[in-house]
Amino acid sequence: MKVARKFLILSTFFLSMVYIIGLILIFIQFNSSARNNVCQDKCSNITDHISSLLDPVFRGADFMSQDPFIQDWLTGEKNRESLDSYLQDHVKLIGCDAIDVASSLSDIVYQSAGTQVNMEQDNERDSWYYDFQESDKSCGTELFYDSLKGILYIYYNVKIFDTDGTNLGVLGFLISYSSFSDVLSKYENENLTAYIINSKGEILIHPDQRQIGNITIYDYYGKLQSDSSSFNESGLVSSGGRNQVSHSHYLEKLDVYLVTEQTQNPFQQNLITFTILMLLLWFLSFFIIKTVHRRLYKESS
Repeated sequence: MKVARKFLILSTFFLSMVYIIGLILIFIQFNSSARNNVCQDKCSNITDHISSLLDPVFRGADFMSQDPFIQDWLTGEKNRESLDSYLQDHVKLIGCDAIDVASSLSDIVYQSAGTQVNMEQDNERDSWYYDFQESDKSCGTELFYDSLKGILYIYYNVKIFDTDGTNLGVLGFLISYSSFSDVLSKYENENLTAYIINSKGEILIHPDQRQIGNITIYDYYGKLQSDSSSFNESGLVSSGGRNQVSHSHYLEKLDVYLVTEQTQNPFQQNLITFTILMLLLWFLSFFIIKTVHRRLYKESS
């Protein structure tokens, strides 16, 4: 009789422990790998969306930076009307907001709107140009705020070289900030936050413009730069005591990083399903144990 009671107690305890451990393992499985896969898929979707949006700009920049017309024009900087016509035609073809040409010879920015700006090396407003020219990068991005219109823009800049390798200047393609933020905002309703940072960790593009210029908490860019052969990094990070999945992807042409963060568990419903199955398994096992217990009880009595 005592043997039967001990068997029932130990079997029930062991079965309950297996049930609890099973629930913990299921939770870890869905909370880490599954959520991470969803976040990674969303990051890939956003990357593809941005790439398709910017593909005409990239192709136009590659063509124009090697176009003999722009190379020849910058060597003499004459006949401004022909340049304006050339730039305006390509604005329509590419679909960007504007195209500027900055000359290394005269330090003048010729704008597709027909205006021009004289740059000065000591002027903070023009530091982007001189910093870019001194860098070893052939392309890059820069934020620009039009104070008159109150509109934020993204400049995609590419250097122009002559056939002998002489640096002639920079082509700048103006893209409205909303083009990027609208793409990122589409995923906010999917329990996901997406934004773009530069190599310093500064937020360049975010659905909430108040976040622009802030430094990211997590060293996504450091992880990516630590291994130049890999442009992807995934993993669990912790924010304010709440676990969240993050995924980062390097956008090489723009020299920026896309970061996606999943802060809620989209697999909660699946977890409930598995919990119910585990519970049914527990009752089935308990029924078997109870049956064995009755036999042992009868034999002992």
